[in-house]
Amino acid sequence: MPFCIPIPGIKSTGEPSTDGREPSSGGRRQQRNYRERVPAPGAMESIDPKQIVGYVKSLGFNVFYGSVEYPFNISVRWDKDKGDLKDFMRLAKVEGAKLIIIDWFDLDDEMIEARMLEPELIPREDERDITESRNETMESHRKNVGETAAITVSWVKDSVRYLYAEATDWWLDLSEIFDDVDEQIGGGPETHPGF
Repeated sequence: MPFCIPIPGIKSTGEPSTDGREPSSGGRRQQRNYRERVPAPGAMESIDPKQIVGYVKSLGFNVFYGSVEYPFNISVRWDKDKGDLKDFMRLAKVEGAKLIIIDWFDLDDEMIEARMLEPELIPREDERDITESRNETMESHRKNVGETAAITVSWVKDSVRYLYAEATDWWLDLSEIFDDVDEQIGGGPETHPGF
């Protein structure tokens, strides 16, 4: 496991980073047991945006609260297996970045409510079981309403956006369920662009 320096505001599960997503099933719906999910390696237990903003400002950067509009010409994502936020910010300083863009979002109840489906309206029994499991898992995540789900820290140089992103372990689990529900219903509310 690579040596990582703790970053204020990010509490790690202590495992190396990956995005934690399963490969696509090629359009086939596969049954997942959402109750027995293990957090993705490297996922964060919690994120405190105020501490991260404070850390970035303490390095002498100006902070812009917002996001880069999409589509952006070129955007590259930091490989967290090669370094942490401190390494990313060290590179920003070396490259002469002055302005750091920070964007985060908190889970709100509406995001969950919009994806709760009525199992009894689903014709196939196996699909009803999947829906009930998803609903139970989403319901269990209501305890996270109001908590920060994900954060991005980025800077732009020569029309290239350099991006560092973190997400909580519970958001990785919940966003996968949101994606599955959105696919099932043919669209759905946008979770959050860029995360």
